[in-house]
Amino acid sequence: FCCLCAVATSVHVKRKKTLRILFVDKHPLIANGIAALISAREGWHFKSAFSAKAGISGLEEFAPDIAIIELHLSDEPGLELLKQAFTWPQRTRCIVLTSSNDPVVAALALDLDAKAFVSKSDDPQRLIEAIDTTAEGAPGCRRIWCRMSRDCA
Repeated sequence: FCCLCAVATSVHVKRKKTLRILFVDKHPLIANGIAALISAREGWHFKSAFSAKAGISGLEEFAPDIAIIELHLSDEPGLELLKQAFTWPQRTRCIVLTSSNDPVVAALALDLDAKAFVSKSDDPQRLIEAIDTTAEGAPGCRRIWCRMSRDCA
């Protein structure tokens, strides 16, 4: 069962024309797939990083609106990267995209202010929805999707 799904009502906010998205994952093949998915959206710009260290550099150089972070990175856990999010000069919103379906890990990520927790086994449209919702940036607006043993949206 899914214990983390929650939908809060959101205020519609006019979205910026462009959206900068940084994807941090140790697998280039996954990054290429996410890049293809994201580049199909008008005004969405994508950059990838393959380690936490490269992710931090990408945050500084690219100044993304949204960072999509895998929890299992090669040099540092993704949760550590989320912990550092509070020190970033720009207020980049974070989405966790991971193969982990552990509700404890999801709760930790959300406690660290991740705006969404999306499983890599979910339909790709779920990631697009998570990006759209996160980009709205309405205070208190959270849509959290997870997939434990069945779909829970």
